[in-house]
Amino acid sequence: MPRKKLIVTIVLAIILLGGILDIVFNDVDVFRSFVKNVDANRVGLGWFEEPKISAKFKDDLKFDLADEEKLIIVNHYGNTEIQGSSEDHLQVTFNISLYASDDKKAEEFVETLKPKVENKGDQILLTFGNNKKLPKWVQGISSNLVIMVPEHLNIDVESLGNIKMSKINGKVKLKNNFGDISVLENKNDVEIDYHAGIVELKDIQGNINLKSTFGYGNVSEVQGNIDYKCEYGQFNCINISGNVEGECSFGSFHGISIEGNVTGEMNYTKVFLEDIRGSIKLNSNVGNVELIDFANDVDIFVRNSNIKINSKLNHQITAETDDGKIISGNDLFEITQKGSKYHLNGKDGKGEYKMKLETKLGNIILNKELFDTSSN
Repeated sequence: MPRKKLIVTIVLAIILLGGILDIVFNDVDVFRSFVKNVDANRVGLGWFEEPKISAKFKDDLKFDLADEEKLIIVNHYGNTEIQGSSEDHLQVTFNISLYASDDKKAEEFVETLKPKVENKGDQILLTFGNNKKLPKWVQGISSNLVIMVPEHLNIDVESLGNIKMSKINGKVKLKNNFGDISVLENKNDVEIDYHAGIVELKDIQGNINLKSTFGYGNVSEVQGNIDYKCEYGQFNCINISGNVEGECSFGSFHGISIEGNVTGEMNYTKVFLEDIRGSIKLNSNVGNVELIDFANDVDIFVRNSNIKINSKLNHQITAETDDGKIISGNDLFEITQKGSKYHLNGKDGKGEYKMKLETKLGNIILNKELFDTSSN
């Protein structure tokens, strides 16, 4: 490996490791800052080059539809924007910039890159580019694809760049390997698989299935359930009417104003939950867990970090730590110690719900200012 590339690789590895540690222990938003500054719209160009544009091409295309129910979009060259419409046809607008060492060849080649539409029964396949290796004289391609679609269609999208979508009533399935994803005002289920980008989902009337690697996810205003799997990043759920369930590794998870149950398997992940109406069940290896304002059963196991409860309680409480302390502001709670182990049993409020807290190596903190002892 050339010396310059080796140095760049080492620097990026250090940034990644630093980001993971900062999120787990300090909740620093490093991942979002990093992926936000990487341009996903320049295929083959690299991050440290700025070659000249040799040729440009743009056009508008219209395709009439009959009884098709699903649109499949494959974009090999850049960004994809999809907007729902009351019309019964596809309106495709695109522009391409070709970066090349041969201007004459570039002018001829760029005109061959128009999107192609194929009818396949009840499905439509719209393809922009291909996954074949580009000619050696092509240094890269930058493109944008904007599609107006009938809002009732189910839509599958696979894109190399950013994906932006709004006002779709059909089911949505999105996949990209590098770039941001935005889905707004969707009235059906959404499935997303992405790597190295920022995902923003808002105003969704359906269930969400999300899988991410090295990304930042922000999901809000959802009338449905969320199933997620996130690695190396940050995931936020805000104002969710259904259940939230999944796995998170090497990052952080925030859940705020969730009506349903919250269930999670966490590994090197910092967890913050606030205003949870359903039950909470978490199993975590490393990463502090903090709960504020909840009103249902709680079951938390953290192997090697702290648990902090900051809420008025109405619970029968059992807490145990093998090598740490239990700190409580309620004098009526009985805390016993045997060697390095601490154990607590108690009731706060009327004790309508159950709370079980356990950590092997860490402290359990029950905030004393917010205890209601009037019913003890």
